[in-house]
Amino acid sequence: MTTAIEHGTWIDIETPDGTMRAYTCNPAARPAAAVVVLQEAFGVTDYVQDVTRRLAREGYLAVAPDLFHREERQRLDYDDTATAMATIGRLGPDQIIPDVRAAIGEVERRHGIGCGSVALPGFCFGGRAAFTAATAGDPLAGTVVFYGRGIASGPWAVLNRHVADAAWAKTLCFLGSVTGRRER
Repeated sequence: MTTAIEHGTWIDIETPDGTMRAYTCNPAARPAAAVVVLQEAFGVTDYVQDVTRRLAREGYLAVAPDLFHREERQRLDYDDTATAMATIGRLGPDQIIPDVRAAIGEVERRHGIGCGSVALPGFCFGGRAAFTAATAGDPLAGTVVFYGRGIASGPWAVLNRHVADAAWAKTLCFLGSVTGRRER
């Protein structure tokens, strides 16, 4: 059953590195589960906000944390690829995991929805962020990685982390290429 959600709101979440904004959409009825939507390489864009609203329409509490909160610019133009790549290059497990944990903690504090009822989909950089967060070993409901480059190779690769096997077990769907090559 879908419900009408006109718009979301921005909330502040405290992290070890300062305040992080998050775009949040509440469903019409009390949610039993939440989805923490992890942004693409250009920030919490209109597209990410739209996904968040659509999830709320389906009855989920939906939160899109701004993982660029340490940066001067949190939202980038789609043609500003150089800045996007530099920005996501500064975000590794030591930044991603505490940010995602803070977002999940805020969901639990405000709505009583625990980690085991929270899913993490991530788009582009957010795919890498979702898989990285899954390697932290928290009992998430699941992870969905949409074209998350950098999982298997690169400076922030997480497949070599000791808990990566547990992350794969909770990854509901991986859409994209781990190697960066087109696979058929």
